[in-house]
Amino acid sequence: VASFLRGWLGGLALSNNAGSPNTVIDTAAGVANSDDASTLMQIGAFSKNANAAWAAGSGNGCLDSGSSLAASAWYHLFVIARTDTGVVDQLCSTSATNPALPGSYTKKRRIGSFKTNSSAQILAFKQFGDEFIWAAPVQDVNVTNLGTTFTVYQLPSVPPGVPVNALLRGYMYHGTQAAMNGTVYSYDDGTTATSSPVGNFNIRPPGAGSSGANWFNVRTSTGQQVKAVSNQSSTNLVLVVYGWVDARGRFD
Repeated sequence: VASFLRGWLGGLALSNNAGSPNTVIDTAAGVANSDDASTLMQIGAFSKNANAAWAAGSGNGCLDSGSSLAASAWYHLFVIARTDTGVVDQLCSTSATNPALPGSYTKKRRIGSFKTNSSAQILAFKQFGDEFIWAAPVQDVNVTNLGTTFTVYQLPSVPPGVPVNALLRGYMYHGTQAAMNGTVYSYDDGTTATSSPVGNFNIRPPGAGSSGANWFNVRTSTGQQVKAVSNQSSTNLVLVVYGWVDARGRFD
């Protein structure tokens, strides 16, 4: 059956634990196919302490390496399974693709990601389906030198190691050029001009000394990168990340 349900993932929404939101991740009940499409892994509502080394069972530790959360770090949550006993559990890793599985666990599936702040506390977020929204949006880019040659920008507030769609609010400003326009686009997109094809720009302030803003859904690289370009040198660009969309292997 599992081979016919390649990429299957249902339920398993992540959330900050109500009692210990800074260190514990809760997961709703659900089922996920392993990433090799061989094993359906079903699990009830689960909690894992991400600030402790892995130990089997809900309420116990989560980390595949170390015994405490690092500051300003991304972690990826996996459902894992033993095929010899059928036991299903969860594991946290800084690797999006190659966690260190506990002994006898041979199947895995990444179901989401979370980040810590500078005090090593899990940042607050909300998940609905594949969409994750920050409780507090983060300004990841603020530059004054965007020009006519595309520039790559990193977005530390989306998960690394996997391509996701960054949910952005963008702002551009130029103090003197009324004809300024710019675009923010995927790292995988080869487009490098705002006017080719015509209409390619997606931020266009109405006049000199004014600003323009827009919302974007832009796919990132595995290195959290997007591109931006303006038709004028010395353009101001601000990008705020308010969340991301993560398919979590459903289409692999």
